[in-house]
Amino acid sequence: MRTVDDSSEGAQFFDALAHPVRIKILKALQTEALTFADLKKRMDIESSGHLQHHLGKLNDLIQTDETGKYCLSDQGKDALFTVKTVENTAATSEHPRKAHLKTQILWNALVVSLLAVSLVSGLYISNAVLNQGQFFMNVVRGTPLEEGAQMWTQDNIPLVIPVGRTLNYTVIVWSELNPPAVYNQGWYFVDVDAPQPEINNTYYHVGFLGYHVEFWGEPQNLSETSWVYYGRPVGPSGWNGEEVSDPYHFPFQTKPLEPMTSGAQGTIHHIERFIIPITLFGNYTFRMTNVGNTTVKILSEVWISPVTVETRPLNTTETFSAFVESPGAERVVQVWRQPTPASLAATLITAAVPIILAGSCLYLINRTKYH
Repeated sequence: MRTVDDSSEGAQFFDALAHPVRIKILKALQTEALTFADLKKRMDIESSGHLQHHLGKLNDLIQTDETGKYCLSDQGKDALFTVKTVENTAATSEHPRKAHLKTQILWNALVVSLLAVSLVSGLYISNAVLNQGQFFMNVVRGTPLEEGAQMWTQDNIPLVIPVGRTLNYTVIVWSELNPPAVYNQGWYFVDVDAPQPEINNTYYHVGFLGYHVEFWGEPQNLSETSWVYYGRPVGPSGWNGEEVSDPYHFPFQTKPLEPMTSGAQGTIHHIERFIIPITLFGNYTFRMTNVGNTTVKILSEVWISPVTVETRPLNTTETFSAFVESPGAERVVQVWRQPTPASLAATLITAAVPIILAGSCLYLINRTKYH
């Protein structure tokens, strides 16, 4: 094999191999000698000048035989050998890189699969421990509803709202600790005594203001429509203006009190009921306006219900198939299982340990790269 010592010669040598078309020409002349036309066809080159340019670059690597065909010179054979050596080296170095990447992918998939299995099995074990937790229940004594209320009052004489007039029905809520200085009596005022709201670790003691209103009327002309507007109640300063939406859920679920309009042709008859948790003492005023074409009558009822919710463990001898009501206005509104410290620790360990181990393994697998 001929070695290239001269730097100028070496530059020409590598310049000759610096284009893929020239390497393709050397490979084509490896097995047989070819004419200019044959090379032009083999290289798929339309311009003769373009082919002549590449042949000129291969001046020392090719020669013509006695028939005028192009063939490889000894230097061209050495150049082709060099090209093949470089190609083989690149190919052999690529295979380990692909193998390393494939191994990384397989290890990553295995670790993620083991993580999923560990989490599922761990949560199953944790749930089994949770099933050994203590059952608790909320017992309600008293009811926010009118039925069974310990203290209630009503006006069973209909009130009259002329057309275009507004009725303010005010309920003064107070406790023995802060009774009102003046006791109002009359058509539009009701004085009631409510329990002092109190909350501690074992019970929730609060009062509920219930208001039931029913109004009806008939327009003088049956083709006309009677309307009654029920405005948003006004409470003491700081009242959030909400009513109970689910009286047998603890904590008590509330929703905003919104204005309401009712109207009908012919006889109008509408019933509304509100239940308001008493978090503040003071005046609660319900406003009704007759915006229709005829005078309407209103029958109202007001009640105050002290309610106590006690949270206690469920004894082993007590069973409740559903939310049931027991004698004495006592109602079990919720039964639940409270996790023990052991179940919480088991859940934390079974979730955290596999994640930590999997994260460490993935870091070790992917921290090194193939060079």
